[in-house]
Amino acid sequence: TNIFDLATQVAVIKFQEKYANEVLTPSGLTSGTGFVGPSTRKKLNSILNKILISAQTTDSSAQTTTNTSSNYPYSYDTSAATTPSAPIIIPTASSADSTESCASLTVDLSYGQNNNSVYILQDFLKRKGYLQVTPTGYFGSLTVSAIKAFQIANGINPTGNADIPTRTKIQDIDCNYTNITIGTTNTTSITSTITPIANKTDSAAPTITLTANPAQVTAGQPTTLTWDSKNVIDQCKINAKDSAGNSFSSTIDSSGSKSTGAINKTTTYTVICYNKYGIPGSKSVMIEIVDPTKITTQKIVYAQASTINSITPSSGNRGDIITIKGTGFLSTNSVIFDGVKIDSSLILSQSSSSISFKIPEYKSCLTTYCPPPAVNTIIETGGSKIIQVSNTNGFSNDFIFTLPSNKITIAGATTVTQYTPPKLTISYINPTNGNRGDKATVYGTGFSSDSIVFFGGCKVANNLILSKNSTSISFTIPPFQMGCTEPEYEVCPRLPLPGTGLIIETGGAKTVYVMNILNKSTSTSATFTLPSKKITY
Repeated sequence: TNIFDLATQVAVIKFQEKYANEVLTPSGLTSGTGFVGPSTRKKLNSILNKILISAQTTDSSAQTTTNTSSNYPYSYDTSAATTPSAPIIIPTASSADSTESCASLTVDLSYGQNNNSVYILQDFLKRKGYLQVTPTGYFGSLTVSAIKAFQIANGINPTGNADIPTRTKIQDIDCNYTNITIGTTNTTSITSTITPIANKTDSAAPTITLTANPAQVTAGQPTTLTWDSKNVIDQCKINAKDSAGNSFSSTIDSSGSKSTGAINKTTTYTVICYNKYGIPGSKSVMIEIVDPTKITTQKIVYAQASTINSITPSSGNRGDIITIKGTGFLSTNSVIFDGVKIDSSLILSQSSSSISFKIPEYKSCLTTYCPPPAVNTIIETGGSKIIQVSNTNGFSNDFIFTLPSNKITIAGATTVTQYTPPKLTISYINPTNGNRGDKATVYGTGFSSDSIVFFGGCKVANNLILSKNSTSISFTIPPFQMGCTEPEYEVCPRLPLPGTGLIIETGGAKTVYVMNILNKSTSTSATFTLPSKKITY
């Protein structure tokens, strides 16, 4: 068919494994790859040369010759032996390219294609110095650049595609044909040297990681795919096929993250990448479409919050270095000094049992929603200050640090201007009741691109926001989560440890309101009612 399809690939694998000692072993491989590389071409040419020699010794009156070996049960047309006007053409290897067959290209090639013709093209470009990497058979951005360089050097419009003018020039340069009629002794064999693979690690298939968050969605919702790959050359491909048989494919970078867009049927996504020898690697993930009431959330495991045992020194000045000793610290600790989380740049070192940080300088309120006082005001910045450590396990116990007395004066405003935040209101919510996972929309005024929604005291995650404009925000009612996810926006009481038997009612009337992050203005509220549901710790 002249198409390198799956059946051809399977046949190549069988051929490679049949002649493993000559094809696979020299390259450090133990199983067929289906990729027609130098060692495979060498063996194919060796067999073809035997066939030609066999044809030369055939009686000139015979029209066909059959190779009787069990390995080659085929007939070969040798009518050219008695028809000089239709000779078999074998390319003559030039001195510069004595180890390669010529680049015979019969179809146009362009970015994104992956076939044997692309490999032949890349092989030519590499031999002529336009391509610096090993041919793979995948037409990527490096191949585009190499073709453009070739086109410019040969006065061809630099399209980056292997079009007719480009292919014609390649064959003019590379394919100096000599007509050889079977029956003569002037036969030139096509040879190819083996390019050894440096080691087994070098020839290993690419390793790919692929995750989806979330892995279960309701119909019409998106998920986010994140992937990475190692031992890969150029770009990769991502294929998707849903449960109805619909599929699509696109080119992606070797690592990255992207949203799938709305998913309406259970879909499997597969990332495929190739190494520099054309050996593929792949990874798949399936996204399930499920009933909103049956979405499984990650089980929350509670651990004991960290504990402060000592602080050294226990008193000092702003800018001094303090060391906290204790237990249960994590790699993502925050230090709370006098009720304010200090900047991460002030944390000098931390481990599971120790944290060193600098006491922050005093900063007065400088934001637009915190106006200066009407008159000059004296503030005491010294005294006893509470130190805490917080992380995903909660807040530690309190410890006291003492600063020396220091009074500063904040200049008052010459003209007192009352700060008035932009008007932000919720007129109503629709619907007013339902289940977790349902869609709800709040309508009002003053919403903006930085608006966030709070439901029952917790911020609604960004991936649950369905649409947003100045007068309405649609979102998915979030699943119940025990514990804080974004403490800077939530009132988060310390929850009891598991097994205490505390019963929490997760249903009932929930307050919904909107906040604009930039100016910290907060809307009026609306109420959404959930059916009764109780959870026991």
